[in-house]
Amino acid sequence: MIRFPSALTTGVIAVTIAFAFLVPPVRSYLLNPDADANPEKLALGTAATPFQYRVLIPSIVKRTVGTPTPLNLHRRYMQMDAVWLVGLGLAFRSYLKRFVTSPLADVLAPGIFLLLPFNYAVQNFYPYDIPAVVLTIIGLILIGDGRFTWFYPLFVIATFNRETSFFLVFAMIALWWDRQPFWQTAAHAAAQAVIWLSIKWYLFELFRDNPQFGLGLLQPQLKMNVALVIGLPLVAATALSSWGFLWIPTALRFQRIKALELRRALMLVPLYVAAMFCVGVMNETRIYGEMLPIVTAGACVVFADFLKSDVGQL
Repeated sequence: MIRFPSALTTGVIAVTIAFAFLVPPVRSYLLNPDADANPEKLALGTAATPFQYRVLIPSIVKRTVGTPTPLNLHRRYMQMDAVWLVGLGLAFRSYLKRFVTSPLADVLAPGIFLLLPFNYAVQNFYPYDIPAVVLTIIGLILIGDGRFTWFYPLFVIATFNRETSFFLVFAMIALWWDRQPFWQTAAHAAAQAVIWLSIKWYLFELFRDNPQFGLGLLQPQLKMNVALVIGLPLVAATALSSWGFLWIPTALRFQRIKALELRRALMLVPLYVAAMFCVGVMNETRIYGEMLPIVTAGACVVFADFLKSDVGQL
């Protein structure tokens, strides 16, 4: 017997697809030929490093465009972004349902689209941004389920997309260090580190002759961020708007989050932010995007607990 999705599920999928196709037209790439991460340069492999190391989406775009003109590339980037946005909505729904029961999870999940403007400004849109979030969500789900046979291919893909995939190594350690013999966790961590380093070395050799910013693999920004905090504190404070300020209720009601998997993932968020303070521009909130699903899931759990306990007692 064929089982059809419920009306709620159908509605959530419809809303997800609607958001995915409404968002790209209002976003734009830096088409300036001199831009460091110009989309045409990324597709042709001539952009500056470390931007050029994020090859997953540009390589797909290049191989699927007949004539790589800036306009054709831009159009294909937008099409790719729409696909990944659909993936974002569906992946986050799956992740959230690990901690919040249906139908509340179905209702809350599309809200992640409303939070995107807090981390992704129109003028700072790069082709690897949304895929990085989606791959992080899927990686967290696979880690939580212990499905490492699927996780490793995902990890390879995520690393070719952006170097922040290394966060998943720490997520695996945080969740599994006391759930299995420690040597198994250490072996997984070592294998993932070797994979990550091997890919980065391959990309370093592949784009050795490209223009280079910072150290190539990363750009040290600690000194600049300290100066930003001291000299322009209001500009630096824009980093606090990340994730739609949902980090505030999540932090204040952290004890209400009972799921160990989510609690440990949330504990890694400050470490990720600290790392970005060293290698990213702190008020460029897109650098915190990979943590969006974790913080949003935490806020949703807090909200669900509020509905169940506080409101339920009225």
